Amino acid sequence: MAEDTGTLLPGQSAGVFARIPGFVDKVLVTPGTAVKKGDVIVQLKSVEAEAQKAIAGVPSSPEMRQAIDSVKGVQASTRTSSDDLQSVAPFDGVVTQVSVEPGSLVGPSLGPMAHIENQDTLRLSVTMPEKQAPEVSQGAKVPFTVSSLPGHAFTAVVTRITRSAQMRSIQLEVDNADGLLAEGMRPSLNWPEPERKSPAGRGVKRL
Repeated sequence: MAEDTGTLLPGQSAGVFARIPGFVDKVLVTPGTAVKKGDVIVQLKSVEAEAQKAIAGVPSSPEMRQAIDSVKGVQASTRTSSDDLQSVAPFDGVVTQVSVEPGSLVGPSLGPMAHIENQDTLRLSVTMPEKQAPEVSQGAKVPFTVSSLPGHAFTAVVTRITRSAQMRSIQLEVDNADGLLAEGMRPSLNWPEPERKSPAGRGVKRL
C-alpha cells in the first residue's frame, strides 16, 4: 500500500540568536557554509566601543545613538563576558540563512541572526484518520521511494505514535548520511498491508 503522505523535514533546525543586545561586528558565515557545533557564527561589538565612537564625533543617526543608550543600559545591569559577544552553532549543520550584517542591532528578542539545519537525519510526520492508519509499532521500518530519485529505495523508522480524537499521528526518521534526500521531498511510503484473518474454522483439520 503506497501512499504520498507528507514532506521530509530537517532532523535539526534552529535559529542563532544574540545572547545580549548589541551590534554586529563580523558575520563569519554565508548561506551554504558547513559548521560544527560551537563554531562562531556572529561576533558582536562591545557597546563601549560604539559609545566611544559616538563620543569621538563619528557621525551617527539619532536612531543609532538611541540604540546605543538602550543597549548600554541593558548591559550595565548585567555582567557581560567575551562569550556573550559570540553567537555559536548549536549543532553540526549547514547555514541556510543569514539575516544580519555588520552594524546591525541585535538582541535575544530581535529575531534570529542566522538559521542552521542538519539534514543527516530527516523526519516525517504523518497524520490520518484512525480507521485509515496502518498497523505499525514504534521501531518498525517502512520502505519508501521518491519520484525525483527513480531507482533508489529508502527506509524510514517509526519513532513515535500518538492518538487523539480518532486521529493517529506517526513520527518517522530517515538516515540521510549519504545526502541523497533533501528537505521538501515527498516520499511514497509503502505501509505494510493489514493482516487478513482467516474465516473461523477454515484450515483446521478435524480428526
